[in-house]
Order: sequence, then structure tokens, then C-alpha cells
Amino acid sequence: MKIGQELEMIRELRNLSVIDICNAMGITESEYRHMIYRNRRPTIYQLIMFIIATQHHLEFVK
Repeated sequence: MKIGQELEMIRELRNLSVIDICNAMGITESEYRHMIYRNRRPTIYQLIMFIIATQHHLEFVK
């Protein structure tokens, strides 16, 4: 599983909107879509903010 797929799976599991995640990570919706569908890796800051926003750990970060 790619990191983008995992982020999207967790977002849906926690029932958060894309806007909420984008605001937490400091990115736009199009940047988030690139992360999910085009496998653009998030920065460490973005990963930390995602974990804080979702209160969920990441399993597949490499």
C-alpha cells in the first residue's frame, strides 16, 4: 500500500473531510489529490500534522 492510499483510507475511517485534512497539513485540495493519486510523498511536517489531525498512526511509511 502506498502512503497516499493509507492517508486516504485513514481519512475515510475517521470520517474527516478533505478540507479538514488539507487545512491540517497546510496544503491545497489539488496538492492532496496529487499525494493520493500520483504518489507525491508528503513532507515530515505534513505527516506529523496528519497524525495529529486524525489521531491515528501510520503503518506503511517507508
